[in-house]
Amino acid sequence: MIRGLRDKHRIIFVVLALLAPALFVWGLSARRKIPTMKHHPPALAIDIPVQGKPVLNNNKLWPDHAVTIRLYGNTGRMVLELEPDKDYGKPDLLVYWSEGDFGSLHEDDTLLGSLSGRATRRFMLPAKAAQVSGRLILYSLGHAETYDQVLLPSMEAYRDGPLEEDE
Repeated sequence: MIRGLRDKHRIIFVVLALLAPALFVWGLSARRKIPTMKHHPPALAIDIPVQGKPVLNNNKLWPDHAVTIRLYGNTGRMVLELEPDKDYGKPDLLVYWSEGDFGSLHEDDTLLGSLSGRATRRFMLPAKAAQVSGRLILYSLGHAETYDQVLLPSMEAYRDGPLEEDE
């Protein structure tokens, strides 16, 4: 009786060893795509007007991501415009501005808004961003982690006009 059960168990484990990876791969391929929004609903979109040419127009400021960053500062307040070239697929990707050091989020960091899809988004920077350089932080609320961050110069760096390397 024990010998018969051992033979059955051996056959079952061999079949499971072959089927389990195949079922796992099939399950991954059968998953639905991550739902994304190409544009925010009109009720959620806030149009921040800008005038003139940007003092910063750079798509190489974020080396690991294809995001064009434009900075307008001729209306009294600084307006940041982000134009991602792709959807990052991170849940609840939020944009923060901080004057602190690189690292994780701090209590005094300023939430600018969300960045979802490939839509161009404009954010009003805090008034102190004109005097001190800070950093832009992409934070995934769904994963509770900092996705990426980049140094954003203050308006003092653009006092005499756009820098030469801005394209």
